[in-house]
Amino acid sequence: MKVCPQCQRDYPNEQRFCLQDGASLVLKDPYGLVGRVLAEKYRIDALVGMGGMGAVYSAHHLRIDRKVAFKMLLPNLALSNAQVVLLFEREARMAGQLQHENIATVYDAGRTPDDIAYLIMEWLEGTTLADALARHGKLSLEHAAGVLHQIAAALDAAHAKRIIHRDLKPANVMLVKGPNGQPQVKVLDFGLAKVVSETTDAPVSALMGTPHYASPEQFRLGARIDGRTDIYSLGVMLYEMLAGTLPFNAPTIHELMRFQQAATPPPLRQVRPDVPMTIEQLVSRMLAKDPQQRPARAGEVARLFESALRSPAAAQAEAGKLAVSSAPTVIDEQEARATLLRPAATKSSVSEPTLIQKSEEKTAERNPTIFPVPKKMTRRKKWMIAGLTVLTMIGTSAAYLAYQYLQVRRNNTPPAQLVLSQLTFDPGLQGEPTWSPDGRFIAYSSNRSGNFDIWLQQVGGGNPVQVTKDPAHDWQPEFSPDGSRIAFRSERGEGGLYVIPALGGNELKISTCNTVNRNQAAKAP
Repeated sequence: MKVCPQCQRDYPNEQRFCLQDGASLVLKDPYGLVGRVLAEKYRIDALVGMGGMGAVYSAHHLRIDRKVAFKMLLPNLALSNAQVVLLFEREARMAGQLQHENIATVYDAGRTPDDIAYLIMEWLEGTTLADALARHGKLSLEHAAGVLHQIAAALDAAHAKRIIHRDLKPANVMLVKGPNGQPQVKVLDFGLAKVVSETTDAPVSALMGTPHYASPEQFRLGARIDGRTDIYSLGVMLYEMLAGTLPFNAPTIHELMRFQQAATPPPLRQVRPDVPMTIEQLVSRMLAKDPQQRPARAGEVARLFESALRSPAAAQAEAGKLAVSSAPTVIDEQEARATLLRPAATKSSVSEPTLIQKSEEKTAERNPTIFPVPKKMTRRKKWMIAGLTVLTMIGTSAAYLAYQYLQVRRNNTPPAQLVLSQLTFDPGLQGEPTWSPDGRFIAYSSNRSGNFDIWLQQVGGGNPVQVTKDPAHDWQPEFSPDGSRIAFRSERGEGGLYVIPALGGNELKISTCNTVNRNQAAKAP
């Protein structure tokens, strides 16, 4: 929900300007922080974004007169899950270690007197890569190369400090204007980052990351991860930048997890034919299920991509490990031009031998091994050749169909290492689960408090968050497309449909319907 800062009139999120006074709309602040001064130095001006864990405000640093981004952990989530607070504070420490032109700078971190955990970041004017892809569908090869080069530089800087991002995706990449006026990339949100120890890579302790961009090993508890996890996510992003679509899409999170672990995406050139073969092979390496088969460094990916744009042949040789296609036949340019310009043979030129042909026939008579004169083919040989041709075609078709069948069988085979884990341990009944669009949370109804309410559970574990607390029954939760709100059905009053912020807040009734008892609803067909 958006609001006009002047007349306080409410508008849907799609609206940009107030119809009454023309002012630019801002997001409605459910926490009442706009206008307050926090930590005695940050004046909160407007809510600009809200995610699964935090909210971002535009703010003004009063002591140094600078516009900054104020990112705070959502209070409802912080009160119910101490692990989330530690994760948020770890983001500040990790981001503070990363000083790079392609990584968003963190200036400060702490807690307000109200115990609100926050961090202060540089203010970035621009758009996210996700928004750019939504508008344009796909990028040109040259534009994609520029974005890829800068993301790779940011990842190399993080990996050099043994920090893995683990949630790399277009929404965490900002496209801004650099100090020299040139386009610049900024990688955001190291909230899921993990420090790899000096002696070993890091085990997966929770299912984290955004499923569309997560590596196969991120779906397996106990699997080992390193910087090549980010290489896989970068490969998904590169595929999306070039093809205008994700390599894997599925109606359910379970199918998507299965695809990420076992399926092969459609070849990039099948979706976008103008992509050089070497780039298609590079993306395939980045999306390899086995981390050992992926490029070791992000910088290597950018170098191979740029080399393929300059000279596909040179990139083919430089890649080394890439599969080499059969060498094309080399034709001399002058010979090809002469062949194309040569006039077609006429009947007279075919029926009457030329002087060169006569000379060749005489030479062949003297030496049968040179220029032999072809003998007339018998009818029996013609039938034999025709039969062999038909058998070859049938054999080739059968082999192709068998290959396609094996591919389908292999892609539909469920992964052997898929881990199932129990998410809720509440007393009472839980049901009607629904996934958030980013795959990080599950909303469900539970009667652990005596009546049915809406609860929210993080997929990675932790304590559930109670979203609704009305004495009447609330059930059938559904997330909004952006994941910021939850719609649900309630028996309160005359009964109806309500909308509430995903992590709790003020409820909004959007329709009225006849009161339906919870038990009656359960028996309805």
